[in-house]
Amino acid sequence: MSNERAIELLNEAEQFLSKCHDNLNEDKEVDLQGFEDKIKEFCDIITALPPEEAKQYEEVLKAMGESLTVLSGELTRKRDMVKNKIGGLDSQQKANKAYGKGASYDKPEKE
Repeated sequence: MSNERAIELLNEAEQFLSKCHDNLNEDKEVDLQGFEDKIKEFCDIITALPPEEAKQYEEVLKAMGESLTVLSGELTRKRDMVKNKIGGLDSQQKANKAYGKGASYDKPEKE
């Protein structure tokens, strides 16, 4: 039973990561809440297995680690883009962006 649950958790985790990548590519919110719980349960299961059985998950875990590294890089890049974009705004514009107030505020040009 524990092997079945481990495979189920891995599938759920892979689907979760795939959805995160999709959301990021579509400029939607990326929510990692719940991912850690799946991985913790998976780790609890495989650490209770004999080493030769646990070893069968090595490659999929490496691939998942690589996927997380890519996701981390993408999130960092998006964060930096937003940070740079916000850095060029004045205080009123920052408040409007942060609180979702209507159109952005443009200062009148001085003549």
